[in-house]
Amino acid sequence: MSQYQLISAAQMPVSQWAGGSTRQLAIYPADATVAAQNFHWRFSSATVLQDGAFTAFPKHQRLLALRQGAGFVLRVDDQQQQVCSPQHLLRFSGSAVSSATLTAGPVVDINLMFDASLQANMWSQPLTADYLTWPGPQFRDVTILIYADQAAVEICLRAGDPPLHIAQGQLLQVTMPTDGCQLRAATAACTAVIAWLAPIPSSMFV
Repeated sequence: MSQYQLISAAQMPVSQWAGGSTRQLAIYPADATVAAQNFHWRFSSATVLQDGAFTAFPKHQRLLALRQGAGFVLRVDDQQQQVCSPQHLLRFSGSAVSSATLTAGPVVDINLMFDASLQANMWSQPLTADYLTWPGPQFRDVTILIYADQAAVEICLRAGDPPLHIAQGQLLQVTMPTDGCQLRAATAACTAVIAWLAPIPSSMFV
């Protein structure tokens, strides 16, 4: 049986740094901190006002996507990528030397970091009234994160379930103990950010 909680914007700490600010949407475990880098995963959104380097997170992988603004050029070690669309998902190591150069003014991005015990993905394509299996029945103990950053949305997790209302600025965190879920927008197409994390099966290390 799934368990879920709604996290309001007031519950999300915001930290200031030289190039802008970061809103921590959720972190696990709850008592972990960015300074100690002792989290299994962290979901956050940053407002970036100027060019700058990224903080290194040697024990974590990163997923990064644009949410607002003209975009940026991400440089990771000796390679660079132009990011100008919310559908462009970047995946790179937190141990890499990385930095961003803004294309034309400030941007807002979304960032998921996770350690080596986990596999994860993130998606920002609009959901429709058709069910989408997410992430799939082959996964176990899945955590689903749905962030309504641009507008309120209503989400159905499974066929027959009542819709869950997520106000603008809220995060829905869902724990699925047995498999993935089926998602669809209960009303109009939704543009929320959806991410999932699941343990890497021990058989993959044999």
